[in-house]
Amino acid sequence: KRKEGNNMENFVNNSPLILVIVFLVIGFCFLIKGADFFVEGSSSIARKLKVPSIIIGLTIVAMGTSLPETAVSVTASLAHNNELAVSNVVGSNINLMFVVGVCAVITPIMVQRETITRDIPLSIICALLLLGLGCLAIGDKHKMILGHLDGIIFLVLFTAYIVVMIRTAMK
Repeated sequence: KRKEGNNMENFVNNSPLILVIVFLVIGFCFLIKGADFFVEGSSSIARKLKVPSIIIGLTIVAMGTSLPETAVSVTASLAHNNELAVSNVVGSNINLMFVVGVCAVITPIMVQRETITRDIPLSIICALLLLGLGCLAIGDKHKMILGHLDGIIFLVLFTAYIVVMIRTAMK
């Protein structure tokens, strides 16, 4: 499998710039269409199983839209390109400002009180936790390394957040 990745990487790296741009545009189109299929399929499942759409949105769609980003970060980590993995996460949080900014320029955005009181502080806490765990680097002489325990902490927090969101949505 690693050899296949090298072949594709070599092919793209040795291709003319215009061809790489064409691949990028085609991939982007597939990503957009795939996202449409994913959201429509998830909504359809919700209707057929009589599950509230908010639950599907908070779980399947929310996680599904993060899968490409997760795949990039995991692939980068496996290739020992940890800087790319972490910068992908940090960059996606920064891109949030771009997305919200563009939407707000086009049309005003109504923000719910819970978003201000729960979700935004939680995002800030998670960013600070990432920084704190990286600085602590328990058992690491070089510092700024996130280990298995750190990953478990983030996954437990993510699961707890999803559970709280589902319970809130069901009320």
